[in-house]
Amino acid sequence: MVSSETGSCPAERECTFQGSLCGLLAQSSADFSWSRITGTSRPANSSGPATDHTLGTEQGYYLSAQLWSHPVGSRGAVMTAVMERTAADGECLMFWYYMEGSEVGELSVSLQTLDSNSVPLWTRSGDQGTRWRHGRVTLFSPNARYQVNFEAVVGDGLRRDIAIDDLTVLNGACPPPGFCDFEMDFCGWVNNPPAESGVDWDWMSGDSEGLLIPENDHSINSALGHFAFFKSNEEDIARLESETMEAVDRACLEIWHHTEGWLDDKPSYVTLTVFVNETTGLRSVWSTNGFMNSTWIQDRVDYNSSGPHQIILQASCRKSMDGSFALDDIHIIRDRFCDDIIPTTTPNPSTTTPTAPASNMDCTFEQGLCSWVQEVSDDLNWTLSSGLQVDQPWDGPQYDHTVENNQGFFLLLNGSGSKDGERAAVSVPVNNLTPQICVGFWYYMLGPSVSTLDLLVEMKSSELLVWTRRGTQNPEWINAQVNVNMNNTIQVTFTGHRNTNSQGFIAIDDIRVKEGACSNQFACGFDSSWCGFENTLNHKGLWGRKRGTKYQVDHTYGTENGFYMTVMTSNSTQVEVAELLTPEFTSATEICVRFW
Repeated sequence: MVSSETGSCPAERECTFQGSLCGLLAQSSADFSWSRITGTSRPANSSGPATDHTLGTEQGYYLSAQLWSHPVGSRGAVMTAVMERTAADGECLMFWYYMEGSEVGELSVSLQTLDSNSVPLWTRSGDQGTRWRHGRVTLFSPNARYQVNFEAVVGDGLRRDIAIDDLTVLNGACPPPGFCDFEMDFCGWVNNPPAESGVDWDWMSGDSEGLLIPENDHSINSALGHFAFFKSNEEDIARLESETMEAVDRACLEIWHHTEGWLDDKPSYVTLTVFVNETTGLRSVWSTNGFMNSTWIQDRVDYNSSGPHQIILQASCRKSMDGSFALDDIHIIRDRFCDDIIPTTTPNPSTTTPTAPASNMDCTFEQGLCSWVQEVSDDLNWTLSSGLQVDQPWDGPQYDHTVENNQGFFLLLNGSGSKDGERAAVSVPVNNLTPQICVGFWYYMLGPSVSTLDLLVEMKSSELLVWTRRGTQNPEWINAQVNVNMNNTIQVTFTGHRNTNSQGFIAIDDIRVKEGACSNQFACGFDSSWCGFENTLNHKGLWGRKRGTKYQVDHTYGTENGFYMTVMTSNSTQVEVAELLTPEFTSATEICVRFW
């Protein structure tokens, strides 16, 4: 389709410089402009890149200030075409720049509206290494059209140049420095391995071919999601280096990691070390070997720096040991230590009049165990604990669920056992309740190797598992609601398990029981029954309810103890259709059906 409009073409929102300058113009007040060149055309006294960023070849084009041909202190500038007003939350300009040599000069980015002075947004000076670096600035001009200005100031180095490439404008404000979910690329992080034994981190997804690769990423929990990936080979070292950040008195680095090897539930052979790269050199602030348990684990690291710095994430492996290490969802939270992110003050008390407990099972643990009783055990017991007693990330939650601060109480089970199969149980008798109840509670399970939390119902002649979770979960308090049939029920029990290789914690809080079924009445995990689902009679194929196995767990529990619906196989050579009907819905309103 060919169309025409009055006026000039709008400013381009993406430019690789492969075909043109994309509408970039020389600034009239500058001493000189920039030029579009390739690596093959740079002279010997240029410190510019040998390859462009887009293609990574000598034939690829980029924009060069050609500082080698201009006097020290002179300024060269280039501006975008006039851009339309930004949205209320701004837009994000991302670009790549190259500055090699201690006296190369200075690069700055500013925003110039048509009716006001220039607003400085970003600047870098001096040596930035022998690689393309990522830069980004938030453009904010909701009331006036504007242009973006790139300006280079000539340094006094003998070999000098500054280059830019791959300009992109995205909707919304830029993410904070250091952030990366790896969905598009490495963001501002670049590979910078040591010369003697270095390899690169790879950008991969669960769909990538190879061994010891996570099935899903952490950001979107999908095989299509991406992450940074390192696979060891002999004594390889990989280093991922952040953009340069300003001095900070306190900061919290958050990372999610996933490690794999040929053994399960063991520490990885790969070591992740976090360095702060300052003018004085590398300073190690934290390291971990992770845990080979096929889950994403969150790490939180406090650090500070008195000057401009970078964060370096280094993966290394001992000789002749195989393993992999993946990283995802990196956040750097400035001006706060990791503990500061947790609420530490009691919220304003509720003005509503509290109601009487619905049953003897209700407990917030603020005044003790209520009616719950520890089972006598030589092995293990639940501990009544608070965030004030938590020193390390895997010791327990840093805040409770009831009052949401470090002084509130919860039940806790943590650490490793002296033998496999240790269990701690806390129980309460039930009486005078309706035929069906909803047991609601909050749980928190986190760590490299967390075992199992079970909710059990004891009847006159048997014990029934009605709910279970295993392994690390999201790093927060999570709500659970479980329907319990009270026919012949004597006692309800929470059981936590621990093994010799356990590392992490299990916590529970705010148990609350309501009469009748849970409010989410149409939810069905198929763990106790068909929930009213049934096969149709007009097809030969059949659905059946099947228990999970160690290698084929269900979705509800994530263990072999859960059930799911599956199409039953037959010996017939004909195509068979299996159709599963839901219970009848009485409401005629639109509904949303979700399933796994």
